Amino acid sequence: MRKTVRRKKLFLPLISLTLFLGYMISFPPDNIYYFAVFYLFLFLSLWQILRIFYDNKKSLIYPVIIIVFLLLRQNKIDNILNLLLLLGILVSIEVYFRMN
Repeated sequence: MRKTVRRKKLFLPLISLTLFLGYMISFPPDNIYYFAVFYLFLFLSLWQILRIFYDNKKSLIYPVIIIVFLLLRQNKIDNILNLLLLLGILVSIEVYFRMN
């Protein structure tokens, strides 16, 4: 019984990671829509993978912070101040949800 639950729990992250890798290999980043779909697939695959290890709140917060940092990096506005601000937001959200 436990093996089937583990298989079901690992099935969706494996599918989302496969879709993300297939999309990354197949489509060149020529268009803004390709970037949007790339970040959507990246978010979904990170979210599904982190759902294995964390609860729903943490598994939703971490991919959002990673995606925001990657968007800042893509637009070449990543610096230590923005990274510290993102980490501050992450810590404050963690503390807020821990209190509830």
